[in-house]
Amino acid sequence: MENFVVVDGLKTRYIEAGRGTTVLLLHGLALGSSLEVYEKSVLVFAQAGLRAVAFDLPAFGLSTQPKDYSDQYRTEFSLKFMDALAIDQAYLVGHSNAGTGPALLALNHPNRLHGVVALAVFPLLPLLTDQKAGGAELPKNPPTIEEVRQSLERDFFNKSLITNEFVQIRHRMSTGKNFEAFLKARAAEPDWYSGDTPLWKRFAHCSVPKLYLYAKDDRGNAAKRFAQLAALEPGLNMHLIDRCSHLAMMDQADEFNRKVIEFVKR
Repeated sequence: MENFVVVDGLKTRYIEAGRGTTVLLLHGLALGSSLEVYEKSVLVFAQAGLRAVAFDLPAFGLSTQPKDYSDQYRTEFSLKFMDALAIDQAYLVGHSNAGTGPALLALNHPNRLHGVVALAVFPLLPLLTDQKAGGAELPKNPPTIEEVRQSLERDFFNKSLITNEFVQIRHRMSTGKNFEAFLKARAAEPDWYSGDTPLWKRFAHCSVPKLYLYAKDDRGNAAKRFAQLAALEPGLNMHLIDRCSHLAMMDQADEFNRKVIEFVKR
């Protein structure tokens, strides 16, 4: 099921299964992120009659490191990846800060998208009154196995899902060239709240069909910000997953899979 394709000169790892309407799955930008978070969902979506594709973004997983680490490049890369796999239109699922790419595509290339699922994408939520933009301080050294496990414990509500195998995979994807590339990618992230109309508001008003999926127990006051968006922009298609943290596609896999399939087949 694992494949490689050259996209814009970069050897890119991806997995896919099924036929039908395409669902393209983008992992997040946290240290150690890779397509592994979607392995089981790809099979579930295929069984539901969809073509599901997940790939390692540039600078992550087993894909080649790019020269350009900007969010703009990652966004354009997603379109080039679609072209390489002859995907004319697709539903895009973007997780965490990588979900800004699908949002920008929805604004700038709506003809390429059937719809967007924003999964725990913090920049697509308004800030609280006393909250400031900006993420956590970047690490100075690659993480140890124990530090990877501790990070995952913050990202899972159901701690029993943190297997030794997944910890090892996450650690392997967090070291060496992946660690250096992660630092460059995170350093290049823009301020999504600057300007008169921040990204979250522009995306909320765009015409592309949208599903907001967030986790009740996620960090960063996600649940409060989710409720604030619902109050500010009534009528959005929004769903809050209970007993769930940041890696919702694994933490509450059944509910995540069901909501995405319902959205695609609505």
